[in-house]
Amino acid sequence: GEHLVDDVLQQLVLFFLDIRNFTCFVETHPPFDVIYAIRKVFTLFNDIIVRRGGEVIETAGDEIYAVFGMNPVNSSPADNAINAGQEILDALENLNKTYCSILQYEMSVGIGIHSGKVVMGEIKIGGKTKISTIGLAINIASRIQKMTKKLNNSLLVSQETIGESTFSGNAQTRE
Repeated sequence: GEHLVDDVLQQLVLFFLDIRNFTCFVETHPPFDVIYAIRKVFTLFNDIIVRRGGEVIETAGDEIYAVFGMNPVNSSPADNAINAGQEILDALENLNKTYCSILQYEMSVGIGIHSGKVVMGEIKIGGKTKISTIGLAINIASRIQKMTKKLNNSLLVSQETIGESTFSGNAQTRE
């Protein structure tokens, strides 16, 4: 059959997003409200990621995993990922203004961004072909996302990604 992508080692920017305290929302709201909310925010987040040149690889529960740089565009994948993260935070602020009082829940996210080499390929499960990525950089990006909660920060970007970007904002570095 025709492959979506060939197995290839590629430098990508990896983007992990987790909706914080979503379990609490699930436990205190009817299932139809939960699916409505997750559909609304995932559609919003996906639109931003795609508009910035990224592609969502996987969603699981209240998490999104996306990559930037798979289909190179004219601008920097690192810049695109950082800008997508910031745009998601801004959009979430507006979404909360609209829905927080209705749903009795203020949504927040943690986003971790890291750059590195990963192998991209296809995996066929249940007749469906999905793009898969494998590599240490993915684990690092996921760990960076998990650190957002511990550091009480919504967006953490690795030094590797900052180095690939033209970012000149207020970056704080940690070793």
